[in-house]
Amino acid sequence: MIVHEECITFVPLYDPLRYFHFGEIEDPETDHIHVWLGSQGACPIDPQYHNVYVDFEQPNSWYHEDSLQNSLLNENRYRNIFTVCPYTAAWRNSILGRTQYVTITYFLNTKYVPQKAEKTFDIIYTGNGQGPYGTFLEMMLPFDYRVVCGDPTVDYQSKLNLMSQSRITLVHNLIGIPSEARNRIPTIEGYKENHLFRDLESKEYLPQIKTRTFEAAFCRSLILCWKDDYNIIENFFERDREFIYLDADNSEVQILDILRNYGDYNPIIARAYEKAMNMYTTRNFLKYIQSIA
Repeated sequence: MIVHEECITFVPLYDPLRYFHFGEIEDPETDHIHVWLGSQGACPIDPQYHNVYVDFEQPNSWYHEDSLQNSLLNENRYRNIFTVCPYTAAWRNSILGRTQYVTITYFLNTKYVPQKAEKTFDIIYTGNGQGPYGTFLEMMLPFDYRVVCGDPTVDYQSKLNLMSQSRITLVHNLIGIPSEARNRIPTIEGYKENHLFRDLESKEYLPQIKTRTFEAAFCRSLILCWKDDYNIIENFFERDREFIYLDADNSEVQILDILRNYGDYNPIIARAYEKAMNMYTTRNFLKYIQSIA
Protein backbone atom coordinates (compact mmCIF):
# COMPACT_ATOMS: atom_id res chain seq x y z
CA MET A 1 0.00 0.00 0.00
CA ILE A 2 1.35 3.39 -0.99
CA VAL A 3 0.01 6.48 0.76
CA HIS A 4 0.28 9.85 -0.96
CA GLU A 5 0.67 12.64 1.55
CA GLU A 6 2.35 15.09 -0.81
CA CYS A 7 -0.86 17.06 -1.37
CA ILE A 8 -1.52 18.08 2.23
CA THR A 9 0.87 21.03 2.43
CA PHE A 10 -2.07 23.47 2.44
CA VAL A 11 -3.19 22.54 5.95
CA PRO A 12 -1.91 24.44 9.05
CA LEU A 13 1.06 23.06 10.94
CA TYR A 14 -1.13 22.19 13.93
CA ASP A 15 -3.63 20.21 11.82
CA PRO A 16 -3.69 16.48 12.75
CA LEU A 17 -3.65 15.60 9.03
CA ARG A 18 0.09 16.35 9.05
CA TYR A 19 0.85 13.75 11.70
CA PHE A 20 -0.46 10.42 10.43
CA HIS A 21 2.96 9.39 9.02
CA PHE A 22 1.56 6.56 6.95
CA GLY A 23 4.91 5.98 5.27
CA GLU A 24 6.29 4.46 8.46
CA ILE A 25 3.84 1.54 8.26
CA GLU A 26 3.15 1.04 4.56
CA ASP A 27 2.86 -2.55 3.35
CA PRO A 28 4.92 -3.30 0.20
CA GLU A 29 2.86 -6.43 -0.45
CA THR A 30 -0.16 -4.27 -1.24
CA ASP A 31 1.52 -1.67 -3.46
CA HIS A 32 -1.36 -1.92 -5.93
CA ILE A 33 -3.43 0.11 -3.48
CA HIS A 34 -2.75 3.85 -3.60
CA VAL A 35 -4.27 5.99 -0.83
CA TRP A 36 -4.62 9.71 -1.54
CA LEU A 37 -4.94 12.43 1.11
CA GLY A 38 -5.37 16.16 0.84
CA SER A 39 -6.44 18.46 -1.97
CA GLN A 40 -6.66 16.32 -5.09
CA GLY A 41 -6.88 19.01 -7.76
CA ALA A 42 -3.16 18.90 -8.61
CA CYS A 43 -2.40 15.25 -7.86
CA PRO A 44 -2.43 13.02 -10.97
CA ILE A 45 -3.35 9.39 -10.40
CA ASP A 46 -2.38 6.29 -12.34
CA PRO A 47 -5.56 4.34 -13.20
CA GLN A 48 -3.71 1.00 -13.32
CA TYR A 49 -3.69 1.03 -9.50
CA HIS A 50 -6.52 0.67 -7.00
CA ASN A 51 -6.81 4.34 -6.06
CA VAL A 52 -8.78 5.35 -2.97
CA TYR A 53 -9.38 8.79 -1.56
CA VAL A 54 -9.65 9.82 2.10
CA ASP A 55 -11.86 12.85 2.80
CA PHE A 56 -11.75 14.25 6.32
CA GLU A 57 -13.73 17.38 5.47
CA GLN A 58 -17.22 16.16 4.64
CA PRO A 59 -19.89 17.38 4.89
CA ASN A 60 -18.24 20.77 4.38
CA SER A 61 -16.55 19.52 1.19
CA TRP A 62 -19.97 20.35 -0.32
CA TYR A 63 -19.87 23.95 0.93
CA HIS A 64 -17.72 25.69 -1.69
CA GLU A 65 -17.63 25.56 -5.46
CA ASP A 66 -14.07 24.21 -5.84
CA SER A 67 -14.36 21.51 -3.17
CA LEU A 68 -17.87 20.60 -4.35
CA GLN A 69 -16.69 20.07 -7.93
CA ASN A 70 -13.65 18.12 -6.73
CA SER A 71 -15.93 15.88 -4.65
CA LEU A 72 -18.05 15.09 -7.70
CA LEU A 73 -14.98 14.51 -9.91
CA ASN A 74 -13.49 12.19 -7.29
CA GLU A 75 -16.43 9.83 -7.78
CA ASN A 76 -15.07 9.10 -11.25
CA ARG A 77 -11.42 9.05 -10.25
CA TYR A 78 -11.30 6.75 -7.22
CA ARG A 79 -12.43 3.19 -6.62
CA ASN A 80 -13.42 4.02 -3.04
CA ILE A 81 -13.90 7.25 -1.13
CA PHE A 82 -13.42 7.03 2.64
CA THR A 83 -15.31 9.73 4.54
CA VAL A 84 -15.81 10.67 8.17
CA CYS A 85 -19.42 11.64 7.38
CA PRO A 86 -21.88 8.71 7.50
CA TYR A 87 -24.62 10.94 6.12
CA THR A 88 -22.55 11.73 3.02
CA ALA A 89 -21.72 8.05 2.53
CA ALA A 90 -25.36 6.94 2.66
CA TRP A 91 -26.50 9.80 0.42
CA ARG A 92 -23.90 9.46 -2.31
CA ASN A 93 -24.07 5.64 -2.41
CA SER A 94 -27.83 5.95 -2.89
CA ILE A 95 -27.42 8.52 -5.67
CA LEU A 96 -24.68 6.52 -7.41
CA GLY A 97 -26.35 3.13 -6.99
CA ARG A 98 -23.12 1.56 -5.74
CA THR A 99 -21.13 1.32 -2.53
CA GLN A 100 -18.29 3.69 -3.34
CA TYR A 101 -18.28 5.72 -0.13
CA VAL A 102 -17.17 4.04 3.10
CA THR A 103 -17.52 5.65 6.52
CA ILE A 104 -14.32 5.84 8.56
CA THR A 105 -13.19 7.46 11.76
CA TYR A 106 -10.35 9.77 12.64
CA PHE A 107 -7.24 8.04 13.91
CA LEU A 108 -3.90 8.75 15.51
CA ASN A 109 -0.37 7.57 14.96
CA THR A 110 0.53 5.93 18.25
CA LYS A 111 3.94 7.66 18.29
CA TYR A 112 2.07 10.76 19.47
CA VAL A 113 0.05 9.10 22.23
CA PRO A 114 1.32 10.62 25.50
CA GLN A 115 2.41 8.50 28.40
CA LYS A 116 -0.11 8.39 31.22
CA ALA A 117 0.29 11.73 32.94
CA GLU A 118 -0.57 13.26 36.28
CA LYS A 119 -3.73 15.36 36.07
CA THR A 120 -2.65 18.92 36.85
CA PHE A 121 -5.74 20.94 35.88
CA ASP A 122 -9.47 20.49 35.56
CA ILE A 123 -10.68 20.96 32.02
CA ILE A 124 -9.55 21.79 28.49
CA TYR A 125 -11.03 22.72 25.13
CA THR A 126 -9.06 22.37 21.91
CA GLY A 127 -10.25 23.19 18.42
CA ASN A 128 -11.81 26.12 16.62
CA GLY A 129 -14.25 28.83 17.63
CA GLN A 130 -17.31 27.22 16.05
CA GLY A 131 -20.31 25.57 17.65
CA PRO A 132 -20.78 26.16 21.39
CA TYR A 133 -17.27 27.61 21.82
CA GLY A 134 -18.47 30.75 23.62
CA THR A 135 -20.65 28.69 25.93
CA PHE A 136 -17.72 26.39 26.68
CA LEU A 137 -15.57 29.35 27.73
CA GLU A 138 -18.24 30.50 30.17
CA MET A 139 -18.60 26.98 31.57
CA MET A 140 -14.87 26.64 32.17
CA LEU A 141 -14.35 29.99 33.92
CA PRO A 142 -14.99 28.69 37.47
CA PHE A 143 -12.37 25.99 37.00
CA ASP A 144 -8.65 25.58 36.34
CA TYR A 145 -8.89 25.41 32.55
CA ARG A 146 -6.87 25.57 29.33
CA VAL A 147 -7.88 26.53 25.80
CA VAL A 148 -6.00 25.69 22.59
CA CYS A 149 -7.91 27.32 19.76
CA GLY A 150 -6.03 27.35 16.44
CA ASP A 151 -2.87 28.59 18.14
CA PRO A 152 0.06 28.14 15.70
CA THR A 153 2.55 28.46 18.58
CA VAL A 154 1.28 25.22 20.17
CA ASP A 155 2.58 22.21 18.25
CA TYR A 156 0.57 19.01 17.95
CA GLN A 157 2.48 17.00 20.52
CA SER A 158 2.29 19.83 23.05
CA LYS A 159 -1.47 20.00 22.57
CA LEU A 160 -1.82 16.27 23.21
CA ASN A 161 0.40 16.52 26.27
CA LEU A 162 -1.86 19.24 27.64
CA MET A 163 -4.93 17.09 27.03
CA SER A 164 -3.29 14.21 28.88
CA GLN A 165 -2.82 16.47 31.92
CA SER A 166 -6.48 17.53 31.96
CA ARG A 167 -9.09 15.63 33.94
CA ILE A 168 -11.83 16.56 31.45
CA THR A 169 -11.88 17.44 27.76
CA LEU A 170 -14.89 19.37 26.50
CA VAL A 171 -15.80 18.41 22.94
CA HIS A 172 -18.44 19.16 20.35
CA ASN A 173 -18.85 17.68 16.87
CA LEU A 174 -20.42 20.49 14.89
CA ILE A 175 -19.57 22.81 12.00
CA GLY A 176 -21.20 26.06 11.01
CA ILE A 177 -23.00 26.66 7.71
CA PRO A 178 -21.69 29.72 5.85
CA SER A 179 -23.96 31.66 3.52
CA GLU A 180 -22.06 30.33 0.50
CA ALA A 181 -22.99 26.78 1.50
CA ARG A 182 -26.66 27.68 1.85
CA ASN A 183 -26.56 28.85 -1.77
CA ARG A 184 -24.24 26.18 -3.15
CA ILE A 185 -25.67 22.96 -1.72
CA PRO A 186 -29.10 23.34 -3.41
CA THR A 187 -27.33 23.26 -6.79
CA ILE A 188 -26.32 19.61 -6.22
CA GLU A 189 -28.65 17.18 -7.93
CA GLY A 190 -30.50 15.11 -5.34
CA TYR A 191 -29.25 17.18 -2.41
CA LYS A 192 -32.51 16.74 -0.47
CA GLU A 193 -31.93 12.99 -0.36
CA ASN A 194 -29.30 13.82 2.25
CA HIS A 195 -31.46 14.66 5.24
CA LEU A 196 -28.71 16.92 6.60
CA PHE A 197 -29.40 19.29 3.70
CA ARG A 198 -33.16 19.44 4.11
CA ASP A 199 -34.45 22.70 5.60
CA LEU A 200 -30.92 24.05 5.44
CA GLU A 201 -32.12 27.61 5.90
CA SER A 202 -33.39 26.78 9.39
CA LYS A 203 -30.19 25.11 10.61
CA GLU A 204 -27.23 26.76 12.31
CA TYR A 205 -24.88 23.77 12.41
CA LEU A 206 -24.27 20.39 10.79
CA PRO A 207 -22.56 17.38 12.41
CA GLN A 208 -18.90 16.61 11.79
CA ILE A 209 -16.97 14.21 13.99
CA LYS A 210 -13.88 15.97 15.32
CA THR A 211 -10.36 14.78 15.96
CA ARG A 212 -10.47 16.24 19.48
CA THR A 213 -12.93 13.55 20.49
CA PHE A 214 -10.48 10.76 19.64
CA GLU A 215 -7.48 12.69 20.94
CA ALA A 216 -9.17 12.96 24.35
CA ALA A 217 -9.62 9.18 24.41
CA PHE A 218 -5.97 8.56 23.50
CA CYS A 219 -4.91 11.09 26.14
CA ARG A 220 -6.93 9.42 28.91
CA SER A 221 -8.99 12.55 29.53
CA LEU A 222 -12.71 12.19 30.27
CA ILE A 223 -14.74 13.03 27.15
CA LEU A 224 -17.50 15.46 28.12
CA CYS A 225 -19.49 15.94 24.92
CA TRP A 226 -21.98 18.62 23.91
CA LYS A 227 -25.32 16.95 23.13
CA ASP A 228 -26.82 18.09 19.80
CA ASP A 229 -29.49 17.01 17.35
CA TYR A 230 -27.22 14.42 15.70
CA ASN A 231 -24.91 13.00 18.40
CA ILE A 232 -22.55 11.58 15.78
CA ILE A 233 -20.13 10.62 18.57
CA GLU A 234 -22.32 7.59 19.27
CA ASN A 235 -21.16 6.11 15.94
CA PHE A 236 -17.71 5.74 17.51
CA PHE A 237 -17.97 5.70 21.31
CA GLU A 238 -20.60 4.30 23.65
CA ARG A 239 -22.58 6.72 25.76
CA ASP A 240 -22.01 6.49 29.53
CA ARG A 241 -19.44 3.73 29.04
CA GLU A 242 -16.78 5.58 27.01
CA PHE A 243 -17.94 9.20 27.24
CA ILE A 244 -20.63 11.25 28.93
CA TYR A 245 -22.84 14.04 27.68
CA LEU A 246 -22.55 17.53 29.06
CA ASP A 247 -25.55 18.75 31.04
CA ALA A 248 -25.52 22.23 29.53
CA ASP A 249 -28.17 23.58 31.89
CA ASN A 250 -26.28 22.44 34.99
CA SER A 251 -22.70 22.35 33.76
CA GLU A 252 -21.04 23.79 36.87
CA VAL A 253 -22.76 21.28 39.16
CA GLN A 254 -21.94 18.43 36.78
CA ILE A 255 -18.28 19.38 36.38
CA LEU A 256 -17.86 19.86 40.14
CA ASP A 257 -19.33 16.42 40.73
CA ILE A 258 -16.95 14.87 38.20
CA LEU A 259 -13.93 16.55 39.81
CA ARG A 260 -14.95 15.56 43.34
CA ASN A 261 -15.59 11.96 42.34
CA TYR A 262 -13.04 11.64 39.58
CA GLY A 263 -12.09 8.10 40.49
CA ASP A 264 -15.63 6.98 39.67
CA TYR A 265 -15.01 8.01 36.07
CA ASN A 266 -11.75 6.15 35.61
CA PRO A 267 -13.51 3.08 34.09
CA ILE A 268 -15.10 5.31 31.42
CA ILE A 269 -11.73 6.88 30.64
CA ALA A 270 -10.05 3.46 30.50
CA ARG A 271 -12.67 1.99 28.15
CA ALA A 272 -12.38 4.95 25.76
CA TYR A 273 -8.58 4.66 25.78
CA GLU A 274 -8.67 0.90 25.11
CA LYS A 275 -11.11 1.34 22.23
CA ALA A 276 -8.96 4.08 20.70
CA MET A 277 -5.78 2.01 20.96
CA ASN A 278 -7.48 -1.11 19.57
CA MET A 279 -9.51 0.48 16.78
CA TYR A 280 -8.55 4.08 16.00
CA THR A 281 -4.84 4.00 15.17
CA THR A 282 -3.17 4.72 11.85
CA ARG A 283 -2.11 1.10 11.52
CA ASN A 284 -5.65 -0.15 12.07
CA PHE A 285 -6.96 2.32 9.52
CA LEU A 286 -4.60 1.01 6.84
CA LYS A 287 -5.63 -2.56 7.67
CA TYR A 288 -9.26 -1.50 7.25
CA ILE A 289 -8.57 0.03 3.83
CA GLN A 290 -6.71 -3.10 2.80
CA SER A 291 -9.66 -5.30 3.82
CA ILE A 292 -12.02 -3.31 1.59
CA ALA A 293 -9.85 -2.28 -1.35
